[in-house]
Amino acid sequence: MNSVSSISGREMRTLVGHNGRINAITQSNRSIYMWASSATDCTVTLWDTRQHPANVLVRRFDRPTNCLCYSPNDAFIALGSDHLYLMDPRVKEYRSLPSSSQVSWVFSFQVFK
Repeated sequence: MNSVSSISGREMRTLVGHNGRINAITQSNRSIYMWASSATDCTVTLWDTRQHPANVLVRRFDRPTNCLCYSPNDAFIALGSDHLYLMDPRVKEYRSLPSSSQVSWVFSFQVFK
């Protein structure tokens, strides 16, 4: 995965971690340095681009995940696959919520009062 400057368009850094095609990538809501990605190799990787190496957590699943998204406060990451998974990056655990169909899109929203 390549990190590219949005200003110059030049490659800044290559992040190594997935062995398959990347299906989804999302940025943390609270830090421009924290990212999560999922790939066809059935892994979800949490990245901190301040670290070397940048992949701070790699979690393997039974099947590839199609999509992922941080919650508004970054407490969880929602992952879509055959099931919906909620992953807590602080304790590196996840819960599976069974689904009767393939989950192909997850998103995060915040309601303002």
